[in-house]
Amino acid sequence: METFAHSWPLVAAVRYDDRLARAVGKWMYHAAHSARYFYPDQLLPEMQTNWEWARKHSTTLPYEGLKNKNCDTETLGPYGCGDPTTQGWGPSNLGLYSGCLSGAFGAIIEQTSVPNVLVLNLNATDTFAPKSFPTKLLYNPRPHRVQVEVPIESGEYVAWDTVRNAEIHSESAGGTFQKVQRFQGVMDV
Repeated sequence: METFAHSWPLVAAVRYDDRLARAVGKWMYHAAHSARYFYPDQLLPEMQTNWEWARKHSTTLPYEGLKNKNCDTETLGPYGCGDPTTQGWGPSNLGLYSGCLSGAFGAIIEQTSVPNVLVLNLNATDTFAPKSFPTKLLYNPRPHRVQVEVPIESGEYVAWDTVRNAEIHSESAGGTFQKVQRFQGVMDV
């Protein structure tokens, strides 16, 4: 639950302090790739507390939490669990409240033309922001440069790297903005 909840303010904060760009990009990259393990159909049955219930009722409800091992068998790996059954206040460790903010990931994370290179929409969860330019964070986890195509709306744009405080590219665009060098930073497009 906290993974989804933390993304909401954390990603928006990059708009106000560009020193957060690399750390937030890296955090979101790893969170986006591991969040699937909250869902029962992404785990082995023996690596979760409520597989039988999920199989019978719904595999779309996420677990409240994950542990790094099955506490009963000491088997390593993501283990779907939570507080409701261990603390006796609920019949299942699966629940709506655990994933109610998973929609924040859907609003924030956008695809690029290169697998695993993320575009994060910094405006999506900045709920009280004044009117501003669309602002994106591109995160490339690779140690080498890649060419990335990022879909943008029609209009005139100046792509600005606020981490390096330099213009990347100006273009009147109608479809894609092509980036030809490694980019980890905030981009106003």
